[in-house]
Parts: sequence; structure tokens; C-alpha cells
Amino acid sequence: MTMAESGSVGQWPLRVATAAIVLFVLGPVAAALVHLVLSPKREFEADRFAARICESPHGLADALIRLEQASELVEFRANPATEPLYIINPFAEEGLAALFVTHPAVGERVRRLRELDPDWREKLRAVA
Repeated sequence: MTMAESGSVGQWPLRVATAAIVLFVLGPVAAALVHLVLSPKREFEADRFAARICESPHGLADALIRLEQASELVEFRANPATEPLYIINPFAEEGLAALFVTHPAVGERVRRLRELDPDWREKLRAVA
């Protein structure tokens, strides 16, 4: 065995350890990025599915608006790690923490729900 061959064999554990450290550090970051991309899409899809079950998107849109208004009136105290369990985000996320919010803005959710029934304003006027 030559000196060069024995040196490369001795570096193998170091390479494995380096790869493990890189995966240990980058793995959770990659998982968080995937979660950030998929979470709003799943929320919009859940809203669309609920509207289809109820045969109208307006009840859910109105409920989301009411929940957002109520969250402004009541002080909310809980662990922000529980945010995915709520229908809307009850936490006032600012700065860097706003990047990790799992729920899209209520206004965007309401807009998308209303778009499922584009003639809703005319129907509302006809009833009133």
C-alpha cells in the first residue's frame, strides 16, 4: 500500500462526518422551506374543499372575517408553536417570524373563496 492510498482511506471517516454535519444542519432548513411553500397551498385547498362541501364559499368567507375581527378584540396568549392548530393565525407575527407563518392572510383566503362564486354580488343584491 502506498502512502497516497493509506491517506485517502484515513480521510473516509472525516468525509462521512462532514456529510452528516451538513445534512444535520441543512435538513431542518430544507424541511422548513418545503413546509413554507406547501402550507398556504394546503390551506387554500382546504378552504376550497370546505366551500364545495357546504355548496357555497360565502359562509366560510364570512366566518373567517368574523374570526379575524374577534382576534383583534381579544388578547390572545398561547405558545406560537400551536399556530397550525388554529383556523386563522391569532398571533401578531412581525419581522423574521412573519416568514414562518403557516396560514395565509385572511383577506387573501376570503378573496379566493369569493372568486369561487364570481356572481355572488349580484345574488346578494337580488336577495336584498
